[in-house]
Amino acid sequence: QSRSSAASDVYKRQGRILVEPVLSREQAATLQPLPRILEELERKYQARATEAELKIDVRQRAYYEVELQLSAGRSIEVHVDAYSGQPIEEDGLR
Repeated sequence: QSRSSAASDVYKRQGRILVEPVLSREQAATLQPLPRILEELERKYQARATEAELKIDVRQRAYYEVELQLSAGRSIEVHVDAYSGQPIEEDGLR
């Protein structure tokens, strides 16, 4: 199974997108696709994405909050700018 289809499977199986508040059609059209974000994060961290949510910060910017399962059962949470696809914050190992 390719990484891309694996990322899509995570989205279909476990991932869910919660939008708070609802984005306009124009804003939603400019978001980076979640499967692409998951694939890049899984490759970068050598991990498996277990949860992903779309959130809106206080400045009304959209970001993905992604939980990654690392080796030895540890996990990390990464926030990714939903428009650029660039990581913006990392919450340490848990």
